[in-house]
Formats: sequence, structure tokens, C-alpha cells
Amino acid sequence: MIEICSVSLHKGIVEIEVLDVSELRLEQMRERNREDEPAELKYRFDLHDIEEYNYLGFWLKRATKRMPAYRKKTWDDVLLCIIGHTYSQGFSSKYRVWE
Repeated sequence: MIEICSVSLHKGIVEIEVLDVSELRLEQMRERNREDEPAELKYRFDLHDIEEYNYLGFWLKRATKRMPAYRKKTWDDVLLCIIGHTYSQGFSSKYRVWE
């Protein structure tokens, strides 16, 4: 499970920061008696690339299907409405930013 922390959209590049809040990860931290924060991950999508555009669009459509249509007019609107929500399915590791 992931929780969306922040999103940014700049010149067709979407960056999404998430926290890994899966039960397995939290259980592993408890077993090690660690007080670490959940893992913070960053994903980057280039909306100029049709494969990445379609992948992110499909993920966002599933993630926001319960939200009213009037709230989902632009990319900014959709991206802002997912901040703070927890989702059971995260993003493909193919789009992860390894810094």
C-alpha cells in the first residue's frame, strides 16, 4: 500500500512522492525494533512519452473513479485530488526514481 505525499507537474513531467505503508513493510520494521519512517519513494512520468502517459492515465482513472467528474477536469485537478489518499496498488518500479 502506498500513501501519496506530494505531486508536481512541470513541463509535461509528473513527479509523485509516496510513502510505502504496506503491512509487510511495517511488520518488518517492528520485527527489527526500528523506529524508521516508512520508505519514501519518488516516481517520474514523462507525459510526452505515450506509454508513460497511458500508464499514468489508466492508474489515475482507477484511483479517482469514486470522485465526482466535476473535480477531474485537468491533470492538475486529478493529481491534486490524490494527495493524502492511500492506495492498495502502487506504481510500476519501472518509473521509480533512484537517487
